[in-house]
Amino acid sequence: MSDDARWFLDTWVDQLGHLAGWSRREVEEWANRSRLLAELSNENSLVYHRHPQYWISRTLIPEGLQSRLDPLDRIELEARVSSLLSDPDGTPKRPSERDGWDALRSDLTRLIQDAAAKTDTREPLVSFVA
Repeated sequence: MSDDARWFLDTWVDQLGHLAGWSRREVEEWANRSRLLAELSNENSLVYHRHPQYWISRTLIPEGLQSRLDPLDRIELEARVSSLLSDPDGTPKRPSERDGWDALRSDLTRLIQDAAAKTDTREPLVSFVA
């Protein structure tokens, strides 16, 4: 595995682990199912034209909400989630020890709840790991 591929995978493990409670194995299984791991072995893959956070943003949005959003609202929410997971220079956000992951998790939850409120439904959403 190349250094770039390892960086992508480690970013996914870090962010999905802290925000969704996934183990490394679960992240690798997701990356296999979504064919991202196979793509990472190709240094010319289009996967590398986006930052790693882009590829996990949809995964952090509950499926029930995704199906209720119109396509443009879903794409906008994915972009907002991806931005939330990124520092201003596009690198993966790694919260400081002082702030921890709680603030990022709260911001993510708020984004999801705001999007859900626009769908005018009472269906409960999956919560993120505390």
